[in-house]
Amino acid sequence: MNHILAVCDAEEAYASSLVNYINQKEGFPFRAQYFSTPEKLNNFSKEQKTEVVLASELFFKELKALNPADKVILLSEDSTNSYETEDIVCKYQSCEMLLKNVLTLLAKEPGKHSHITRKKKLKVIGFYSPIKRGMQTSFALTMGQLLARRGGTLYINLEPCSGLDILMGRSFAKDLSDLLYYLQNGKNGIAFYLSGITEQINGLDILPPMRCQMDLLSISSREWLQLFYEIEVCTAYEYLLLDLSDSIQGLFEILRHCDRIYTITAEDGFAMAKMDQYERMLNQCRYEDIMEKSNRCSFAEISYLPKQLERFTVSELAATAKEYLKEDFYVER
Repeated sequence: MNHILAVCDAEEAYASSLVNYINQKEGFPFRAQYFSTPEKLNNFSKEQKTEVVLASELFFKELKALNPADKVILLSEDSTNSYETEDIVCKYQSCEMLLKNVLTLLAKEPGKHSHITRKKKLKVIGFYSPIKRGMQTSFALTMGQLLARRGGTLYINLEPCSGLDILMGRSFAKDLSDLLYYLQNGKNGIAFYLSGITEQINGLDILPPMRCQMDLLSISSREWLQLFYEIEVCTAYEYLLLDLSDSIQGLFEILRHCDRIYTITAEDGFAMAKMDQYERMLNQCRYEDIMEKSNRCSFAEISYLPKQLERFTVSELAATAKEYLKEDFYVER
């Protein structure tokens, strides 16, 4: 069942535009509906539960009195707050930023909607190789954008220096470390908080990576696995992509948690020797199950990759990724 977010505003053009944006946003935890008057919204809420209302200044006091939803948030038209409420967002900003601010407010009340009824088991896909500079991140981002066409997909980069902020041309206000801090402080239900800090490329949700390598190294395997569990039980994502590195604790336990692992290989002597040592180590440490779910990938024949991440889906690499998706997940596109 969809959770309802109502927009109540006399400015129909503004409200309709916001509602359309919300309803087209993949993975957003609410379905939006527009109401031109508080009376119409109140009548609707008697028939169908409404979780959140975004109310214009004109209607805010009346809606607070009617109380048609769990939370009524003011759409403020300027920086002043004469309504003595903490539930306030700026009306005139980008839709993306407005929604991030709304989700930040909702995350302060994490007890609600902390778990979902999942239709499908979350597919966890790992990307790891002992061989570096093998297009692992490019492959993961390409596959993620392709999977996002099929269902909600979240990409998490666990490298010490991902470079994603530079490649995406964006400055991240919050990142993976903030999400882990949120969990470590006993908060339940990460859906709102997570949705409020993710970035998007072609429908693929990207959790901004940690900026500090020491922070990455300090997280235990138990904490990583707890995070993945929370993502499964609290969000509607169908696919979780983990771009892994040697800079994390419990690497093998995380690989064991994956449903499928893509391991990049190369044909030169050092690469083959590293791969041989890696596989012997898995056998010696009784991680044969990791080998069984691993798929070796080689991209030696790929000569060109676009600079723009959004163009990865029309690259040579995308053609290869589609073949793996068809083979492993029966995804045709």
